[in-house]
Amino acid sequence: MSVRSISRIVCLLLVTATTARAQSGTITGRVTDSTTSAPLSGATVTALTGTSTAGSATTGEDGTFRIVNLAAGTYVVSVRQLGYSERRVAGVRVDAGGTAQVNVTLVTTSTQLNPV
Repeated sequence: MSVRSISRIVCLLLVTATTARAQSGTITGRVTDSTTSAPLSGATVTALTGTSTAGSATTGEDGTFRIVNLAAGTYVVSVRQLGYSERRVAGVRVDAGGTAQVNVTLVTTSTQLNPV
């Protein structure tokens, strides 16, 4: 195989990888407590398409999250955290090569345990 052939293959691979990356998008945001506005770390954020999970992330100490490599389309973003009611945000649109911003506020919920 000649150097010229190898160069062509490498260029083709780079163009393909760049094109694939440009066709996907990202959802980012922050999750906070509704009463105190404090960031919530450890919340699970999931991007859903129909009944399938397209991607998920866990919030960091500052309450931020980032879900990457999502196909362009419209998603429902679900946020769950122990001690809080689940929140769903419908109609989150992700464009190819773009980033959708979703900030979510969760409301505390009390859970009653069964007596022993």
